[in-house]
Parts: sequence; structure tokens; C-alpha cells
Amino acid sequence: MHRIPLKAGRFLLSDPFLPDPNFNRTAVYLTAYDASGAVGFVVNRPTNLTLSDILPEFTGLTHRLFYGGPVEQNTLHFIHSCPQFSLDSKQIQPGVFWGGDLEAIALGIRNEIVGENQIRFFIGYSGWSAGQLDDELTEHAWFVSKAEIECIFHDHPELLWKTVLAKMGTDFAVLGNSPPDLRFN
Repeated sequence: MHRIPLKAGRFLLSDPFLPDPNFNRTAVYLTAYDASGAVGFVVNRPTNLTLSDILPEFTGLTHRLFYGGPVEQNTLHFIHSCPQFSLDSKQIQPGVFWGGDLEAIALGIRNEIVGENQIRFFIGYSGWSAGQLDDELTEHAWFVSKAEIECIFHDHPELLWKTVLAKMGTDFAVLGNSPPDLRFN
């Protein structure tokens, strides 16, 4: 089986039987990976909250928030595919940026320059200390996949984990179709 190298701009797809409820059937978009650790955001778990629910100054902005991960859930992060707003952003891969000027992004949303399929807002993030993610990969807790822009900003995020697994080949598609509880197999 071909192994895709781990680096920022990849998806981490949880093994369907990973016992950690924070990452059950998740697709994590990796935004940083180096010797000091890794950071990413769960891109397939939307919440019932919107941007204006947590930031009253952004009244009317109904972009929904995603659960980014179990770390620092009192923080807001965003990734986007809007190069015109990339000045204060970190480029993760061509066409995908992390962070930036929230006020400028909000204005872009209000003026309908930034669509919901171009940006994701996250509460919290997923983080790993030095070597931790590598150990989890050795334990087969995650599968690594290339992250295509249309998948990062997928119209139906609840289908993303299964969709990306299917793109990885038949063996992975079978895993994506496995029932959440094997007793129901």
C-alpha cells in the first residue's frame, strides 16, 4: 500500500474503530506539522452555532461553526480559500489559508465576496505534542490522504470522512461503509 507522507495540507482520517470519541469518524485537516508537534481542525463536524452566536459584533453572519477539536474550545480559528484575504494568513497548501484579518473576512462575507464553501470557522483545534501523531500513525489510528480543496470545504461535511476514504481505494471504501457499531454488522 502506498503511504502518503505526513505534512501540513493533508487529511487525517480516523480509523473507524478509534475509541476516542473526540475523533470518531473524523476528517482532520492538518495545518501544521513539524518536530514540535501538529495542529489541525476537524472539518466534518458542524455545530449548531453560527459566527454571530459567539461574536455579537458579527450579527447576521450565519456561517456555522465547526468543532475543531478538543483543545482550547474557547478559541476561534478559520481556514479559507480566499487569496484576496491572505495577507495576514498562513498558506497551508496552494489555495488554502489559515487565519487572517477576521474583520476583513467578515466584511467579505457581508458583501457576498466570501461564500460558505470558501471558509470554515472552528471552535477549538486538534493538537499533538512532538512525536505523538507519529506514534498514533504507527498504531494505525489514522489514515493520511491528500486534501483537495473541494473536500476541505465540502458541501456536505457529514459525508466527508466516508467520501475521502472511498477516494483512497476499495479497501478504504469498505472501512468507510462499516457500521459504527460492529454488533450491527
